[in-house]
Amino acid sequence: MINERQLQNLAKLSQELNTETDSFNKSILDLEKRLADMNIGVSVWRRGVDKYLCRHEEQRDGDPENYRTVSGWIWGYDKVGDAWRFGVQKRTDVWCYAPEGDDANGKEPQFVRCIEKQPPVPLTSAPRAVRIEAPEHIKELLDGIENTMKKLLKRIKQARTEIA
Repeated sequence: MINERQLQNLAKLSQELNTETDSFNKSILDLEKRLADMNIGVSVWRRGVDKYLCRHEEQRDGDPENYRTVSGWIWGYDKVGDAWRFGVQKRTDVWCYAPEGDDANGKEPQFVRCIEKQPPVPLTSAPRAVRIEAPEHIKELLDGIENTMKKLLKRIKQARTEIA
């Protein structure tokens, strides 16, 4: 039997959740605009076995024991469509973990292959759970943008001296 009070509560919660989500999306769009106004023009994506948003890991039948299939969303700053934005891309990748034992200590898993990937979409168009998780890693992404810009500046200055 359907509980009318529960349905009313769900309607109220849904309205509040949607209002908060709209406000959150506006904050993302405001930050995107600030970055776009800087004319940064560099692409940076968070990559690595532990960098997926809404991450799911499993061992698939037929894979070697130390292989894991990881699904989730990677995110970055890039030209998505015709504008520089925070983008997300849904992916399923295979990673190889070092075999158990003393020689495995400190070794990062190695990327093996991409099984499936979808085209990047704006972060504001991603599922709500992905949007909410992304800002936990914003400092890391902004640091990546800054480091990429510094490396590009160094390369440009070096290239200019080589052709002058």
